Amino acid sequence: MLSYIKDREIAYIEAMEDIVILGSGPAGCTAGIYAARAGYSPVLLAGPLPGGLLTQTSKIENYPGYPEAVSGFDLTDAMMRQAEALGTRVEFHSAKKLELQGEIKRIILDDGSVLESRVVILALGAHHKPLEIQGRGRLQGPGISYCATCDGAFYRGEEVVLAGNGSAALNEALFLSTLARCVKLVVPGEALKGPQVLRQRLESAANVEIHLGSRVVDAVQAEDGKLKHVLVQDLVSGERKELPCRGLFLALGFDPDTGLLEGTGIDLDDDGYIKLEDRDRTLTGIPGVFAAGDCTDPRYKQAVIAAGTGAKAGMDAAEFLRNHS
Repeated sequence: MLSYIKDREIAYIEAMEDIVILGSGPAGCTAGIYAARAGYSPVLLAGPLPGGLLTQTSKIENYPGYPEAVSGFDLTDAMMRQAEALGTRVEFHSAKKLELQGEIKRIILDDGSVLESRVVILALGAHHKPLEIQGRGRLQGPGISYCATCDGAFYRGEEVVLAGNGSAALNEALFLSTLARCVKLVVPGEALKGPQVLRQRLESAANVEIHLGSRVVDAVQAEDGKLKHVLVQDLVSGERKELPCRGLFLALGFDPDTGLLEGTGIDLDDDGYIKLEDRDRTLTGIPGVFAAGDCTDPRYKQAVIAAGTGAKAGMDAAEFLRNHS
């Protein structure tokens, strides 16, 4: 049994792995499914709270194969169980440090142990930029959603508020305008940002109100679990007003969970997303390291798309191992 010395602690390497997958959302689980089907026995590091961003969604109606709404937790649990059934070994540990250069990759875990692997798949995911309320922390709870595509249908014919700006926020506001009776767009700036065509559509939409130079500072629940209103503050005057609504959608953007990659040699863009060598594949700039899912995708943030890139990563990893055996 080999030993690895780090910070005066001894960690043990039990065996050489072929593939280690970091992340247990749709991308990571699907990578495990495809790698296992290719004849390998990948290790999937799920962390202490597996499932990724999707587990924060209570009802999903747009994932193929589920005619009835399914929770994000149940969907990712089914994916993980399928990966396990096909031969993926799930470990509920997190990586604390990565050494990715060279033919053999080292993954130092939270318990001090070390995995060595010929291939690593990065399916690290992303998280919503939170709306922080002074004295209360992150604003969350019933009636508050970070995904209009996922939850917009639950507010059909009702009033909703969307907080955010930029292309993603404008697209979500337009999507909600096809479902909600009224969309109140709260913009933390003096002008809409995004493509001109999106701005024009919003400004001409009969059921869209645009509140510039404002920010959401609180949300008040109704007795039925939805919202009664949100409290909005003018950024110049400081004046506050109530906007009646039944749901609040937050489109403040995302941050990829790629902090672990600092110093590893993996190229990141200005927003922290992993740069791929070829947008049609999952290769990073380091041979034997592949990436999939939301940590590579600044645009879509959809489970079905993350799963698709996970499938590509599993196939790319298997091809790499066949070519380097």
